[in-house]
Amino acid sequence: MSSKVLHFIAIDVGTTNSGFGYVSGASSTDFVMQPGHDRKEPTILLLNKDGSLHSFGHQAWTDFEGLEEDEMCDYFFFDRFKMNIQHGKVNTTSFRMSTRDAQG
Repeated sequence: MSSKVLHFIAIDVGTTNSGFGYVSGASSTDFVMQPGHDRKEPTILLLNKDGSLHSFGHQAWTDFEGLEEDEMCDYFFFDRFKMNIQHGKVNTTSFRMSTRDAQG
């Protein structure tokens, strides 16, 4: 008899900060919160020019700050984008967002 392991994940996408937590295992009652940084990350995305994820949260901010000015055009930097999600500017079937990044 095989047993299935269930995982329950909660994601809080906030205007300023985001976080997550999870429970692993069907009988587990221990809810594990996102470690570090006061359990929240800034709601910041840094995407590569091809649209793939480069980094998220504190790391995205650090990575973007470390770019030379001529390198910034190779990335898309988004912060506080939750309001665009709430106002229907996201195509949920393809996860495309219609908004401008920090560079316009």
